[in-house]
Amino acid sequence: MITDSEESQRVSVTHENQPVIVTVFKDPISQNDRVLALVTLPSGAKDVQFNLSPDGRSAIVDYEWPKALYTMDDLFRRWIDKKELQIYHPKIIAVQSELEKFRDTVDQAPRGSIHISLPIEVQTATSTWSKTGIKRTDGVMMLLVELMAHQKAYTVKQTDTALTFDSD
Repeated sequence: MITDSEESQRVSVTHENQPVIVTVFKDPISQNDRVLALVTLPSGAKDVQFNLSPDGRSAIVDYEWPKALYTMDDLFRRWIDKKELQIYHPKIIAVQSELEKFRDTVDQAPRGSIHISLPIEVQTATSTWSKTGIKRTDGVMMLLVELMAHQKAYTVKQTDTALTFDSD
C-alpha cells in the first residue's frame, strides 16, 4: 500500500517522441484498412506480451525489465569491482528501496508497459493479428504488429454474401 508521503515522492516520467511508428494502410487485395505498428523495446527486455484494449482502440506492450536495471551487482558492477562502492552504500540501498514500488518480492522482475493509441479501431480477435519480434545485432529490440480493421461495407463482395441452396 502506498502512503500519502510515498505518493508525493513518486517520480513521473514523460518520454517525448518514443520510437514508435503507427500507420494505417489499405491492403491491396482486400481493400480493407490495416494498422501497422513498429515499437522499440528497452534492450534486454524479456517476456514481451502484446495485447489490445477490449474496444480495439489501443495496443499494450507489456515486458519484463532488463535484468541489469534491477540487479544491484549488475547495475553497479563497475564501481563495486573498483571498490569505489560497497553493496551497502546508501546509493545502492536507495535504488533497492525504490525497486520495492515496482515489484512484490526481491526475486521478481519489475514489469513495464507501453500504451499506444491506435489511429482507427481494429479487430480484437487474435486470429486477425500478426506479430513479429526482431532483435538486431546492435541490441535494438523491435516489435512489428499488423492489425486488421473492421471490414467496410463497400469491400464486401456479393459472392461473400450470396447463399446457395441444395436441392433434395
